[in-house]
Amino acid sequence: MHMQAFLPPHAVLLTYNGFPAVGTGDVDGDGQAEIACVYRYFHTSYILLLKQHRGMWYMLSHTEGKGTRLSHFGMAPVTTPSRTDLMIHWEDARSLSVYHWTPSGLQDVSRQTEHLHPAPVSTATGIKWGYINDTGQMVLKPQYEQALPFQTNGLAAVEATGRYGLIDTTGQYRVPPRYDMAPSFTEGRAVVTQNNRFYVINEQGNTLSEGYDYISMYKSGRAVYGIGDAYGYLDESGKALTKALYKRADDFVGDKAVVQLQNDTYALLGRSGVQIQPYPHAFVGMLGDGLLAFTAESGGLYGYMDENGKTVIPPQYTGAQVFAKGRAIVNTGKDFTNQYGLIDHTGRFVIQPVYESLLSLGEKRFAVGKALDPAQPFLGSRYALADQNGRFFSSFIYETIEPFQNGLASASDRTRTFFLTRNGHVHHPVLNGRGTLSQEGALIRAHIDDRLSYYRDNRLIWQQNMTISFGTLTVQQHTYKPRPDYIVYYPQIQDIPQQAMLNKILRDISQVKQPEPGEYSYSGDYEVFFYKPNLLILRLSGYTFYYGAAHGMSTMRYVHINTETGEMYALKDLFLPNSDYVKTISDIIAKQIQTDPTYSYVFPDTYKGIAPNQPFYVDEQALYVYFTPYEIGPYAAGFPTFTISFPSLTAILYKEGSFWRSFH
Repeated sequence: MHMQAFLPPHAVLLTYNGFPAVGTGDVDGDGQAEIACVYRYFHTSYILLLKQHRGMWYMLSHTEGKGTRLSHFGMAPVTTPSRTDLMIHWEDARSLSVYHWTPSGLQDVSRQTEHLHPAPVSTATGIKWGYINDTGQMVLKPQYEQALPFQTNGLAAVEATGRYGLIDTTGQYRVPPRYDMAPSFTEGRAVVTQNNRFYVINEQGNTLSEGYDYISMYKSGRAVYGIGDAYGYLDESGKALTKALYKRADDFVGDKAVVQLQNDTYALLGRSGVQIQPYPHAFVGMLGDGLLAFTAESGGLYGYMDENGKTVIPPQYTGAQVFAKGRAIVNTGKDFTNQYGLIDHTGRFVIQPVYESLLSLGEKRFAVGKALDPAQPFLGSRYALADQNGRFFSSFIYETIEPFQNGLASASDRTRTFFLTRNGHVHHPVLNGRGTLSQEGALIRAHIDDRLSYYRDNRLIWQQNMTISFGTLTVQQHTYKPRPDYIVYYPQIQDIPQQAMLNKILRDISQVKQPEPGEYSYSGDYEVFFYKPNLLILRLSGYTFYYGAAHGMSTMRYVHINTETGEMYALKDLFLPNSDYVKTISDIIAKQIQTDPTYSYVFPDTYKGIAPNQPFYVDEQALYVYFTPYEIGPYAAGFPTFTISFPSLTAILYKEGSFWRSFH
């Protein structure tokens, strides 16, 4: 058998010490030998595993590698006597991997004992993130405002004091928190922001590039950078490969990329940034499988051409997506309607264009969607699973299907979440609720109904705590879920004066009630924002989304409770009786709007001062007054918040009052 027949065009079989990286062994434990090989396709390596059935060979798994140079490749029983494992030393990644067959496909088990997983914990100072190991033990204590999974380079991005840094598996900072967004590495590079400028860093945190208005993640050794509305490319070192000459610049696919020139034409660039083919069209899409979607004139129909500009599939679609592995999603709907289908490289439909939505899931699988109500398509779709040849493995029963990873895809049928195999079979665990599952090393990460948990061998090993204790005082999480798209997590306090009244108020504020009629979803949550022995501040939040709307609406309420008396405080309780606190605070905020550029987003003439019961919260340092979205600023501004230091309010603070004394 010739291995090249199973590889993509232009793929190269990797070698080690002069030998091809090909081997045989019983990888899946069924008594029959499989064939494994490692190949390079452009700048990425892949492990291909082939299995024989009735005399025919087919792909059993396809896994991305860690490098493109090998110093060892072997197959032998390592983890168990009954199965053959793959041993690969990635020379350029300086990594020895042992790949073992699991129900999720090939898994690198060489470092499983070192895997750490981010886990949130409810504390007296809000949600803090730490890391658990594969047995569910917390090994890096909860201390971060946010924590992301460890990347293949052994680094994880964490947030502290509002900035992101990078830690190693011991919890030591490799790069201190100084970035505005979490660094995510591709090809040994990450893009970060500081003071609204984008930079490229390496894994040591060294800055490689100048600051730009925008930088994309690296693909094929190139990254797009932007200056205003013009774009160019950076090379591997972070230096400008081209000037910012283009109105649009796509990611490189191998050694080529599509750009839009300033005269509204397009071109294909080579790896050096030199133009190799002009395209005098109104639109040209990304390169995929050597084909590009195009339309000759603005508002015209879409077709596909080859890299030389020759039409391969004549314009006939109202929408055309990029080709991948011989397939492309197209739309034939008119007048802003959707009729999605799937075509092959000749333009033949393998899935007819009659569907409301069609999503590529990877691994030659697609989610095909039918509208719940064809007259109201904005209400969403139900999905079926299909392959690249139009074979359906299910009816239209899924609310969501996520992309495949090593043979499994997370799916939900509105009331349950589970894995699907590529043939549409349900794979454990099956969990009640809506969300997603993902295989993270030896663990399954479950994000269900806005709560995170981890499973191992279908057994729950960790979940976020539901109780926070403050001495004799306890805040207990309760759940209200009258329907699948309406869920509220709300607090109930134990061992506090006026407990029954307080808990009823907390339920009411949290929207624990029968949902009103209408097509919308609602989610409510809470956290402890601030705690002193006599003062507990809870932050209650909610989000309502009407199906078909551009976005939902958020709500936020801070509840200030005296833990000794059960009293709930209002804004007026912070100030001397009969003091004009409304005018004092209103004047301070008016001056901030006028003089602080931070508040330049405030709509002109919308601020009229605060109300006596204006939303607020406090901490030890200051009073914070906030407004709801759209009240004085755009939706993107969120909750416009103004900080008012206590020294500026000294003349009217009621320092002998119960409220002030509860946290001083």
